[in-house]
Amino acid sequence: MTRRELRANAEPSHLSGYRFMWMLVTFDLPVETPAQRKAATRFRHDLLDLGFEMSQLSNYLRFCNGKEQFDSYVRKIGARLPEFGNVYIFQFTDRQYENIVRFSDQGRRPARKIPTRWPFSSSDRQFPDAEVAEISCIYRDFGQHRA
Repeated sequence: MTRRELRANAEPSHLSGYRFMWMLVTFDLPVETPAQRKAATRFRHDLLDLGFEMSQLSNYLRFCNGKEQFDSYVRKIGARLPEFGNVYIFQFTDRQYENIVRFSDQGRRPARKIPTRWPFSSSDRQFPDAEVAEISCIYRDFGQHRA
């Protein structure tokens, strides 16, 4: 095997800010009846059980170490959807996360840095508040009964 082939097949020698991604699940679920409130609460608890951190009542954030893991979580969320409501799943890279503009208490805050330790396990998670640039969106409308 030539040197060029060896280099092409080698694993990356550094952690790329474009390979790692963040996932934001945001939703608008009806809560007018006790059954709807129960379904919305169950969905929130399901997101927590999947390792998401709540940034606001209807916004949950999670770090993913690649597109495959992101796709896996999309499938897991899809299996736990309530009957009615809207659920959006946004994805953005670590590099894009660094560029998020954050306003708090009526003032602009400095850009957040990427965590120095990658949160690969639940004990390592370091999730700050979530503000999101709409980079990529997977959308599904759940206003009708599923067959």
